[in-house]
Amino acid sequence: MNDMRTQRLMRLLERNNLYHLVEMINNGTDVKKIAEAYEVYDEKAASRRKNRNRDARNRYSRNSDFKKIEFYLRLLGRKSDCGC
Repeated sequence: MNDMRTQRLMRLLERNNLYHLVEMINNGTDVKKIAEAYEVYDEKAASRRKNRNRDARNRYSRNSDFKKIEFYLRLLGRKSDCGC
């Protein structure tokens, strides 16, 4: 898993302190399991984000990071489903 999409995903995960998901990628864990682990994390993080007061700029950049992470997980999931 050394393609550009995987590298971008790993950088986004590291930037958001999701090192356990980076380890799952490095260990060759199935993309679906990584996506499930991310969904569990995102649900917990969403409730924490509601309770915090941050300025709008930080909130926007963090939310856009999460959207990018979901996008790359979907791309990698499609790639693994087709067996390419």
